[in-house]
Amino acid sequence: MELKYYKKVCEHGCDGVNETLFNKVAENLGISDLKVSLIHGIDKAISEGIPEVPAIVINGEIVHSG
Repeated sequence: MELKYYKKVCEHGCDGVNETLFNKVAENLGISDLKVSLIHGIDKAISEGIPEVPAIVINGEIVHSG
């Protein structure tokens, strides 16, 4: 199972990944042992059909957004 975290990169190039929140959402969803991929940039997220960032997508399904 793959968990993707899409996030907006600020104008200064900061990635702003909130790994604690990311892991907490995964924990709340009862998911463990995930290979986590961080995809930077709103353009990439939109091109993959994610309307808002940050969004957490598991197996192609948005489970958390905003």
